[in-house]
Amino acid sequence: MRAGHLRHRVAIQQAVESKGATGQTVRTWTTVKTVWARIEPIRGEERIAAQQTQAKQTHSVSLRHNAYPTLTGAHRFLFGTRIFEITSPPLNPGERNEEWLCDCREVSP
Repeated sequence: MRAGHLRHRVAIQQAVESKGATGQTVRTWTTVKTVWARIEPIRGEERIAAQQTQAKQTHSVSLRHNAYPTLTGAHRFLFGTRIFEITSPPLNPGERNEEWLCDCREVSP
């Protein structure tokens, strides 16, 4: 993976669940590491459901494997104010431990 392709500074986040004041489970996200990555849009889709327009856009996020070797589908990426949820287990092409390829879905904050 060429360093010049990694031009997006993203935060890798992990969910933390705790009990709220009334006993309900509250999920918050904490940044575990900030790394350089490549974000590429794959496709976008827009549909109308229940009289509202819903947009969905998918992306591919790539980063060096050694930047965060324990990456899983339970993590997400934060790029500025944009949130990318990992939609399938991250791929390790050729099992060479050189890069992670992640299919992601951009969600509203």
